[in-house]
Amino acid sequence: MTTMTSTNTRPCKALRPAQTPIYRAVERLLLWLVPVVERLPKSTPYQAMGARLINDVQSSLDCIVRSAQTSDATARSESLAELTLRMTAVKTAMRVMSQLRIGGSGAFAVSARQMSQFLSLVVPVATQCASWRRAAAASANHV
Repeated sequence: MTTMTSTNTRPCKALRPAQTPIYRAVERLLLWLVPVVERLPKSTPYQAMGARLINDVQSSLDCIVRSAQTSDATARSESLAELTLRMTAVKTAMRVMSQLRIGGSGAFAVSARQMSQFLSLVVPVATQCASWRRAAAASANHV
């Protein structure tokens, strides 16, 4: 996909959602999360939480795509608010699983090391989302 710039006639590559740092950060989170969820106990509550985690992260990718592809400041703000909501749900579910002990083993569903890795993947997403929200709010105020 190319677009023409207003200052010259050379085509430039339009920014696709998959090229944005926030999209790549959420992709990395999803790639890390899938094997973690696969190793959860097979009981229904753990599997349901794991499925919800995956679903919320995938929905976050959808929010990023909508935000990147719209020129409407209100629609962008709504998508970013939904992204914040989804990522909050993901963080809450991981925090709960890091406190749950598995049956008789006494081990936690999510280890402290996994929680540390998770947080290192989530922080860039939260930072970039906050930056996008500030930019969207500034854009809406200038319209």
